[in-house]
Amino acid sequence: VISVSALAFSFGTTFVSYHRTKLQDIQSSRQELRGILQRLSAIPREMLDATKKYAGDPSSITGISQLYNQESTMLSRQAGEIVKRLPQGVVSATEYYAIAVAFQTSYNLAAAKEFLQLATEKANNFNDEIGAIRSGAYLEFLTGQPQSGRVKFQQALNIFAKYPNYDPFTVASTHISTELYWGGSEAMTGQYQLATQHADNAERIVDGLPPS
Repeated sequence: VISVSALAFSFGTTFVSYHRTKLQDIQSSRQELRGILQRLSAIPREMLDATKKYAGDPSSITGISQLYNQESTMLSRQAGEIVKRLPQGVVSATEYYAIAVAFQTSYNLAAAKEFLQLATEKANNFNDEIGAIRSGAYLEFLTGQPQSGRVKFQQALNIFAKYPNYDPFTVASTHISTELYWGGSEAMTGQYQLATQHADNAERIVDGLPPS
């Protein structure tokens, strides 16, 4: 009995120790991810400041831009690797979206699509989901898949079926933005007639708003 009890106690302490170590690893990875995302969000601001600082010096701007792009590429890959090590449910839709944007900036469009899809699936509020869907739709157009992009834009127009009870102005302004993003994507592929139709749709929504 004593031996069995000792063995059970040993297994118990080993499990507790393993569980504690796992939680510490997750927390450490989360902190690392947070730091990387903060740095990724700072890079565009620094790039803009550098462009202003070296205005009139194209060679300097080009060199600085290359350095920032290299850093963004490295950090986006590192963030993607960290996320794939973490268990499901730990990473938020906002974080998936931020990584997707970093991948797109680094011209890794396949990875950007993957993380935008993850952001869409993980989203549990209107703002996160509409942003991920629109960005995903634009990316479909950008990569030569306009029909898939149209499906996603239509999904964005249907967003309030999933998130009802928003006020009329929020609904209208959201649809206006979606129509304009959609029209811009159509124009990017040379579909100017379709682009005009979406601009007209946006204008009709504006005309339907009460004066305020």
